[in-house]
Amino acid sequence: MKKLFIVMVAMCLSFPLFARVSDATMVEKEKSTQEIQIEEAAIPGDVVRPRMAMPYTQAWIDYDMGYIEVEICRPVGVLTIAVTDMAGYSIYNVTIDSEMTPYVTIPMPDSGVYRLTISGDEYLGEGNFMIG
Repeated sequence: MKKLFIVMVAMCLSFPLFARVSDATMVEKEKSTQEIQIEEAAIPGDVVRPRMAMPYTQAWIDYDMGYIEVEICRPVGVLTIAVTDMAGYSIYNVTIDSEMTPYVTIPMPDSGVYRLTISGDEYLGEGNFMIG
């Protein structure tokens, strides 16, 4: 009976350890994407901005797929999407019509610090990001 009690106590004490391991595994899964914070410097003047804080563009790095993903949440005309390194050298550059192409995937560059610029006639959004 005493051995059974010791086994049960050991099982109860080891349970939180297993729970922590599974939480750590979930945190690792969540790290497969990283949001790129885009500062919107200019927005269309003729558009009434809704009360919700929905941005015009969003971007994130998807490490599992090996891409940088850019989403145009609200159309703002023709946009140029560019990725440059910190020295200013162009890594990627594409021009799209945001009404026809609301989503762009960019091949992920090598490790380093980069700048994502989304610009158009009435829109400018920029954000720095690091790939480690």
